[in-house]
Amino acid sequence: MARRGVWELEKITLYYCLKGGSSQGTRGFVEERLASFAKDNPQIQFETVIEEGHPEAVGLYRNGYKRTLSLRNLEPIEVHDHLLYLRNTWGEPEQKHSKISYGVISSTPSVQGYWRTEPDLEAPCSVRRSYLGQIPPDVPPQFRYFAQVQRELGLAGVTELLQNLGCSKWVVSGMTGVKVKSRKKRN
Repeated sequence: MARRGVWELEKITLYYCLKGGSSQGTRGFVEERLASFAKDNPQIQFETVIEEGHPEAVGLYRNGYKRTLSLRNLEPIEVHDHLLYLRNTWGEPEQKHSKISYGVISSTPSVQGYWRTEPDLEAPCSVRRSYLGQIPPDVPPQFRYFAQVQRELGLAGVTELLQNLGCSKWVVSGMTGVKVKSRKKRN
């Protein structure tokens, strides 16, 4: 690929074997298409090396980077595509995405605080109750029933239940209950 009008690839060296079956497509490319490919790309110097083993193409770039591509068992048109790939890439190694095995590192602490497995006994009473799954005693009985259903079915199950009952809008306010607006108009 050209960077600022200068082609990055300087030289392509083709290694192939005269007898091996895996070099058949590379031999066909060298015999039939290499002359026209070299004519279309005068900025690239070509070299062919005959040696035992599997065929490969080695591209040498301006910055000294070498990229090696295997041409094993390829057809001549596929060899042509591999050489175009060498011509159209920059002389830099491919960037590998690495996994972060130790989590996210940040210089600023979380606004939400750190994760805790047990309840914070210093928190207000309402937070402790909702954390422990207890229903406050001042909740009316119909909301207590809903809170128990919500605990057993989960929010998705309650949503499905209310949709099946024909409720258009509903608001769940934690463990304290639900307000339902029905589609049916009252007279």
